[in-house]
Amino acid sequence: MAIERLRRRDLVHVSKSLLLLACTLVAPHAVIAYDRNVHKELTRFLAQSAGLTVTAAVDIANEDQRVDDDLSTGPYLNPNSRRLYHFVDSNRLAELRSAVFDSCALVDAGFYFHALEDSYSHAGLGWLLGQGFDRSYDQTYLNAESVEKAMRMAEKKFSEFEALKQRCHQLEGSPARRWQDIASLVLKFVSARKPPMLP
Repeated sequence: MAIERLRRRDLVHVSKSLLLLACTLVAPHAVIAYDRNVHKELTRFLAQSAGLTVTAAVDIANEDQRVDDDLSTGPYLNPNSRRLYHFVDSNRLAELRSAVFDSCALVDAGFYFHALEDSYSHAGLGWLLGQGFDRSYDQTYLNAESVEKAMRMAEKKFSEFEALKQRCHQLEGSPARRWQDIASLVLKFVSARKPPMLP
C-alpha cells in the first residue's frame, strides 16, 4: 500500500516535471513576447529618461520582466494569464492603465507596461493560440516594419511614463529628457540583434 502510494506520488511528480519541460521546450516559441532587453532594459531606460527616480525605473523594469518569469502570470502554463497580460485587448489594457494610475503601485506599473509592450508585438493575435511557432513577432530588429513597430511602442511607453510621473509625484526624480533627445539611442537599441547597453 505504501509502495503503491509512493509510486503514484512519483508518477505525479514525473508527470509535472515532464509537463514543465515540454512547456519550456515548446511553449516559449508559441507565446513568448518581446524579450528581456525590451521588457527590462528598455523599460528602465525609458522610465528614467521620462524623469522617474532610478529606484522606481529599476523596480518597474523588474516587475515588467517578472510578468514573463513568474509561473502564475507567465504565458506558458496558464492560458488565462495570456489573456490578462500578454495578448490583451483595448479594454483590458485600459483596465491595467487605470489600476496603475489610481494606485501608483510599481507592481501595477509592471503589469501595465508589459501588456502595453505586448499589445504591439502581438497586435492582431488572439490569446488562445498566440503566435504559433513564429518568433518574428518578438524580434524588434527583424525588418523595417518590426523596427517601426518597436519605435512606436517605445514612444508610447515614454509618454505614459511622463503621464505617470505627473500623476504619481512620489516617482518623480531627475528632470526628464525629451523623446527627440533619446529616439536615436532607442532606434539603435531596437534595430540590433544584440542591443547596446543603454545609459
